[in-house]
Amino acid sequence: MRTVLKYTAPPLLAAALVLAGCSGGTEEGSAVPSGDGAGQPPPGSTSAPGETGTPNGGAAASLDPCELLSPAELASIGEFEAGEPNDLGGIPGCVWFKPKGADDLMGIGIDVYAEHGLAAVNATGAGKIPGKVSGGDRKILKVPHPAGGNCMYALELSPSSRVDVSVTGITEARGGAERACEITDQVTAIVEPKLPEPEG
Repeated sequence: MRTVLKYTAPPLLAAALVLAGCSGGTEEGSAVPSGDGAGQPPPGSTSAPGETGTPNGGAAASLDPCELLSPAELASIGEFEAGEPNDLGGIPGCVWFKPKGADDLMGIGIDVYAEHGLAAVNATGAGKIPGKVSGGDRKILKVPHPAGGNCMYALELSPSSRVDVSVTGITEARGGAERACEITDQVTAIVEPKLPEPEG
C-alpha cells in the first residue's frame, strides 16, 4: 500500500512537493545528510558503479549554488547572511547562516552534484522518501535525520546529476528534523523553479 505525503509550501512559494513512500521502502546507509550548521561537510553521498555522469556534468556544471538563493528570498524563514561558497571534495556548494549572535545555529546549504544522481544518495535515520515536484517531472528524495535535527531534499537534474538542499542545526526544542524538513520544503520551493528542466 502506498502512502502519499503532501508537503505544500506557503502560498507565496511556488512549488509544492509530493512525496510518495512505500511501506518498508526506506533505505539505510552511512552518510548523514549535511553538517551541523557550522560549516561542516555537505550531505554525504557516494557514487555507485554506473552512476557517474558525463565529464562536464551536463546542465549541472553551469549552476552556481550561491546564485540559487538570496537572503531576501529567505526573509519569510528568518534573517540570514549572504551565501558563502562551501566547495568540498570538488562539489560546488554554498551555505547561508544566521547572523552572528543569533539564538539558533540553523544553516541552509545547497550542493550541486554534476556527476552523481539520486541513486548515489546515502541516508541514515529515517531513510529516503521518493517523490516528485507537484505538477512536474522532477524526482526528489527526502532525507530526514531525526537524531541530528537535519533534513535534505535531493532534486534530480538528470539520472546522473542532482542538487541537494539541506537544513541543519534545528534543535529538538525548536522542532528537530520535522521542523528542518518543513524549512527544507520552503527553501526547495524557492530553488527548484530556477533549476534546468530534468533530463532523461
